[in-house]
Order: sequence, then C-alpha cells, then structure tokens
Amino acid sequence: MVKLKFAVIGGDRRAAYAVGDLAARKLDVRAAALELSGLVDPQRLVTVDRALAEADAILLPVPLLGADGRLFCEYACDRPEPREIVSKSKSGALLFAGRVPEELFKYARLCGRELIDIFSREELKIRNAVPTAEGALEILLRRLPGTIAGSELAVTGYGRSAQAMCTALQALGASVTVCARDPAALALARTRGCDTLALSEISLRKRRFDSVINTVSARVIGESELKKLPRGCLILDLASESCLEDERAPAAFGIEYERALSLPGKSAPKTAGRIIVETVLDILREGGVAI
Repeated sequence: MVKLKFAVIGGDRRAAYAVGDLAARKLDVRAAALELSGLVDPQRLVTVDRALAEADAILLPVPLLGADGRLFCEYACDRPEPREIVSKSKSGALLFAGRVPEELFKYARLCGRELIDIFSREELKIRNAVPTAEGALEILLRRLPGTIAGSELAVTGYGRSAQAMCTALQALGASVTVCARDPAALALARTRGCDTLALSEISLRKRRFDSVINTVSARVIGESELKKLPRGCLILDLASESCLEDERAPAAFGIEYERALSLPGKSAPKTAGRIIVETVLDILREGGVAI
C-alpha cells in the first residue's frame, strides 16, 4: 500500500494545529508558509514548491483567500499566489480549502486538478457547531452588561451552529427566540423550548432583546428592525456575509455591533484544526483511499 503524503500550506493557527494532528495519526505530513507560527515542528517545514511537488493531499487555508485576494497566510514570510499553488501541485493531487471562489474551481479544472471546498461538507458544519457556539458565548459573556441567565436573546437562523448555541444559552438560563424563514426550522425550535418568530416579522414585533445573534448570510437587519431594538442591544454577527443593510446604522440607534468571523479558528484553533483533518480524511476514505 502506497503511503499518502500530506502537505499543509498557509492559513492560521488551525492549519498549524492540523499539521500536528496529522503527525499524531502517524501520517506523512509537511508544512509550508507556516514558518512564523511557532507551532509546527521545524523538521516538518519545507518550501512551498517542495510541498507541492511531493504531496498527494494538500490542505490549503480556510478561507482560501485573504482580503487582498491572495492566499490567506497569517504566519508566512511570503504569500504564494493561489493559481500558482494549483498549477504547481503534483499531477493527481487533491487540494482541499474553504470558501473557494468559482473562478479558481474553473482554473483547477483547466489544470487537471481537483479542488474541494470542505465548507460544503455537512459533517464539517456539524463538527464546527459546538466550537462556534462556545466562541459566541465567550463574546456574550464579555460584552453583555448583565448575565446570560435571565437575558432575552434572539438567534436568527436555525442551522447547526444556531441549534448548538440555543441549547447552550437555554442551559445558562436565557430566554431564546429563534427567528427563521423555514417553518420546519421554527417547528423544531419550538419542540426544543424556544420562542419563535418568522424572520420576515422581526420589524413588526418590539421585543426587549439584550442581544441578537445572527447566523444567516443575508442582509436581514435594516433600519426598520433596528428601530425595534432597545438601546444598548448587541448584534453579534457570526455569518460570512453581514446581516446589516448598512454597517454604520446601528450606532445611530444606540445599538452595538460586532462581527465575529471564523469563530472556531479564533476561539478553539486546536479543535478546529482537528475538525479540518477529520473532514479531509472522510473525503479521502469516500474516494477509496485507505488511511
């Protein structure tokens, strides 16, 4: 049996911990563009070109790109171009990343490479739910002027992370209202002891929410919704796309706003790194690769 060679290139602390997780599983792994992390065994650090030339499975950043459109690298002296990563990878290698733009998928196909977005995987969403909820709790504990116990909290959306968050908030004694579009999601939330409200009705109801925790990647909060929230309310935005029609608007209504992206990577990078590795290994096993 041929032993698969792994490479982890770029990213943040999640990527650095992923290197250690792969090594702990006795897998052959090298790292590149992580030399400044201080978390990777120096003996596993190689150049990007060498990692690409040797690796059969390449773990790229989550998200793949930084704000400037280049490869997301927090701990690298030099940041490689995403297209170069694809074109220089070994023929037959599988590339894994998160939030991959469509044009890069097209480029990978032109190069005869397979690029897989692990953010589309349901098991990753399920595994990320608890660390996301814990990260949100940490922010609420720090930002709310009172305790979570006894607070009135709204959660928009009822996906995996929102469900984990509602369970944790209820366990701490909060009153939770779920705001969602899907009637089935609202029905499920009610069976779990949450109050519910159709997302389209937020602007029609005045509630004394201490915080609104958004998990919906859509602009669902505008001026009409802000007018109904009490001064001092905290909007905690966890979605990849802002929930606000205008991010400057909350201040005009005395509303606090905090965006908290990639919470598992910030609040629990070791766990998040393991989750990335587990998801990649799931995909490889589905493809018939013995790990």
